Amino acid sequence: MPSITKVAAQLNQLCELVGTVKRTDMIKVDDAKEIHFSRSDMTAFDEMIEFAKGKLALFFPCLAPHLKTEAVFGVPSGGLVGYLSHIVGKARFERILARAGLDLSYRMSNALSGIEIHQILVHAAEVYEADVQELLDQIASDSKQVIFLSESETEELRRDFHDVRALDDCTNDHLECLFSLLTPFGSVSRLFSRALQDMAADVALTGAASVVTKGKVDILDAATVGISSQLIKERVEIYEKMNSEPRSYEKWMMLLAKKLIYYQLPEKVVLRNGHGGFCAVHEKVSEAGACKFFLRQIGESHELNNVVAYRGTIPDVHTLLEDFRSEFGSRGPQATYQRTFELLSSLKERFIRKEDEKVDCIGTSLGACHVMRDAVLMKDKFARIDPIVGPGPDVDSMQLYADMVNASEGVKPKIVHWWEADDVSQYFGGVHLGYNCNPEKADVTINILEELKGDEPQEESLQDAVERIVQKTKFPTSTFRMVALAKGTEMMLRSLDGPHRRNTLEFPHRIHRISNQEHPELVNKFLGHHSDVCDPEWENMRQITVLENIPFVEKTEFAKYAQEIKGRV
Repeated sequence: MPSITKVAAQLNQLCELVGTVKRTDMIKVDDAKEIHFSRSDMTAFDEMIEFAKGKLALFFPCLAPHLKTEAVFGVPSGGLVGYLSHIVGKARFERILARAGLDLSYRMSNALSGIEIHQILVHAAEVYEADVQELLDQIASDSKQVIFLSESETEELRRDFHDVRALDDCTNDHLECLFSLLTPFGSVSRLFSRALQDMAADVALTGAASVVTKGKVDILDAATVGISSQLIKERVEIYEKMNSEPRSYEKWMMLLAKKLIYYQLPEKVVLRNGHGGFCAVHEKVSEAGACKFFLRQIGESHELNNVVAYRGTIPDVHTLLEDFRSEFGSRGPQATYQRTFELLSSLKERFIRKEDEKVDCIGTSLGACHVMRDAVLMKDKFARIDPIVGPGPDVDSMQLYADMVNASEGVKPKIVHWWEADDVSQYFGGVHLGYNCNPEKADVTINILEELKGDEPQEESLQDAVERIVQKTKFPTSTFRMVALAKGTEMMLRSLDGPHRRNTLEFPHRIHRISNQEHPELVNKFLGHHSDVCDPEWENMRQITVLENIPFVEKTEFAKYAQEIKGRV
């Protein structure tokens, strides 16, 4: 639509202007037919002074002649505030102000400061289910104009949406159109280019801030430090990466699991689904170190499997405790089992549409361990499982899963492990999901990702590649045990800070695929942590620091809990 291009140009001009003024300078929109933004003579400090003078005049009328104020309280309806409200819609604009923690009730003018403009535009780039449904309702109404569209454009839009009333009535094309109207920016990344780059780091919402070091955001939990403008900015930039084409499901999955869910993905927000459509965050379940996001497919994609994404370790006591249990990540899945089971089983929760519906599950790091444990507790609910650079759960639990799968009939589960060639985290813990599974009952694949640095062989057999990768991840040796442990700790920390966090699919890379349909023995060796391919010294080192070494700390015994659940179900 022509108006979107026009509005995008206007917003880009606004961003450029923000980048040339002081952060507290006020910006106004000129009252001309062609929208043009300029710096206001009034500053944010002047606004505060006028507000204070107005309040004094209100409570002490005798001072009014001396204060020389003509203050009018209440949110302005015109100027820049009115323009932005018109672009995004009045009701949505009010929700954006609430999420941004902005109160415009003290305003004496229709201008906004650079910081306020940044906050509003950042939040406007994040779309929620309520925003999409509200726009659909507007289109279905008899109003002459929908948001910033002209009357003729509104009529054209209504013809395209004549039988669409709800999200699930929408095709992917419908949703694309709605998103372009809700985020009418020429480019989201342009919105956050140099004009706003310096400002982003120190604008915080709800009195909280993220930590920024060397231009990178440290991942912090919202429960501890709140949600900052920088975190929202990072989320929105990841949304745009998901929008870029062509993008495979695997690349989408890696962006979601290794990046997006660490930036406090809010409930009810809408994002790409990796299949050319859209999904919404239905609910977040978090307890005892486990954190999972339930993504519900919407629109044309509602026939696809919903997705559950499991977050890994963050600087939080509960997740760190999960890392230090002798049975890696064994408490969180127990604590979240009941709510997870309800969402995956009950139609009343409105996450699934059929009682026998299955979901796809993704988890990275500790989250990969949690997804493997949940697969034991809810085997029949999982269609595809993608554990990414995750340590192995305990042997008994994984054997229990293998026994259940090998005894079952019907559709085979698909298990796809993603390991990094230069990461050692997958060698921690016991064994991995799919161990001892009959190839006729389950499809199990290990994808070993290797970033290409130029010194790799041009051509090599799978066996040669495996041997080369195994040698790179051997535990360091030394005559003295303490020296070997120190070297091993250093190597582990480098691994966690590098390949463990790296999204290798975004770089030149090679994938070494090992399938149980072609190489069942090799797959079982990797998943079972056989000493031929997995150095046991990594887990031996970890066991030195586990919680159960402390007197009176009891072992979790996840397999026993899983057996109880199996008997109950």
